[in-house]
Amino acid sequence: VVRTKGQNCRDGGDVELYSVADGGHGWPGETMYSGGGYVTQDFSATDTLWEFFKDHPRAEPAHE
Repeated sequence: VVRTKGQNCRDGGDVELYSVADGGHGWPGETMYSGGGYVTQDFSATDTLWEFFKDHPRAEPAHE
């Protein structure tokens, strides 16, 4: 698993990309195999997504 981070993108946004070698359509961290490649147990996609969105709440649009 390779994690690539981009910080301070346009408008102050952040982005993270997780690449799984030989990964397919499985959900990282799940034990059920759905076919189509390797399912890693190195991290939980569910927990990772939750932490990212918890740390990056949606900003309210500016009112004019």
